[in-house]
Amino acid sequence: MSAIRWIVLALALLAVLGVRASAVEVYFVPQQNGAAYCSTVDVQLWINATTCDLKSGQINITYDPSCANVTDYTPAPFDPDINLTSLETHRTGSEWITFYTEHEYVRADFLLGTLTVHCINDDPAGCETPLQFEMADPVFYSALFDKYGNETPATWINGSFTCVQQPPPIPELLTIALFGLGLLTLTGYILRKRV
Repeated sequence: MSAIRWIVLALALLAVLGVRASAVEVYFVPQQNGAAYCSTVDVQLWINATTCDLKSGQINITYDPSCANVTDYTPAPFDPDINLTSLETHRTGSEWITFYTEHEYVRADFLLGTLTVHCINDDPAGCETPLQFEMADPVFYSALFDKYGNETPATWINGSFTCVQQPPPIPELLTIALFGLGLLTLTGYILRKRV
């Protein structure tokens, strides 16, 4: 009977640890987004750490620089307890964000900041690039840390950005011709009504 209790206790402990390991999420809002050529869209970066004692973090966001470019980062004005560094581009197609709190820890679902993503690809077919949290780089990898400096397990939910295809512009001559045709039609209608 004692062995069964130990097995049940061990399974319960593993279940609790498994839930805790996936409790922190880092994600974009909106998850999938896009803009037309030479236009921008704001993409929010959120962290849900409601079940974790979060102290700091480093986030490396990568994307295809032939499709898009991050032109700005605005830290969220949400809480004076979080101190943010500004966006740093350490190589083309990669943005580095770090943050920490001066308090013992933060436990919240919070907006970290807003990225401004610019569509730079003028191909009529458009393009798509992942907004991806870099995990493989040995120096600039994404990670969250607890109050002891230990890495906190997290679920990193990547997003995507699409440079959408624009409809071709209507040539001015065609516009003038259509406008003229409309006037002729309108004039003919008015003249027929007078007769």
